[in-house]
Amino acid sequence: HYAQHRQRCPCNREAARKTRKEDRAGDEALITGLAMACPFAPNEKQALLECRGEAERVRMIEALLRMAVHEPDRPPQRVQ
Repeated sequence: HYAQHRQRCPCNREAARKTRKEDRAGDEALITGLAMACPFAPNEKQALLECRGEAERVRMIEALLRMAVHEPDRPPQRVQ
């Protein structure tokens, strides 16, 4: 009975929602920090800014990092 009560209790649902919200905020901060810390070219950083959401930004960072691994001697681009 106690387990059923815990699942139905509004305070437990609220605590779970709050935890998920905090986790998402932490994930977003990590993604933003990676985007800022990595030595991406200006056009790549602009592409990250234009992503529609967190999931798209993660995919973009992953793609940029994969390209950097495959092109280790690629010189950084300069803003003109």
